[in-house]
Amino acid sequence: MARKDAVANMRDVLITRRDALRKALAGDLSALKDLREQSGGDVVDFALDSAQDEISSQLAQVESRELSNIENALERMREGTYGLC
Repeated sequence: MARKDAVANMRDVLITRRDALRKALAGDLSALKDLREQSGGDVVDFALDSAQDEISSQLAQVESRELSNIENALERMREGTYGLC
């Protein structure tokens, strides 16, 4: 496979992953907002909600970093510098 074809295939994979991450992050952020808006429950419910918020926040950070790396790779592809050392 030629380099140009390999870069084009990688671009398609990155765009698909980028779109999936954007959707996931939008869902994670809306879920966190919904949890904060809910009130009531006992201390155990609050602790479980807090733990879930923390896990969701950490996952969102990881996904955000991956999204940033994908955006950088796509920019390098547009500039023609992707894969060059």
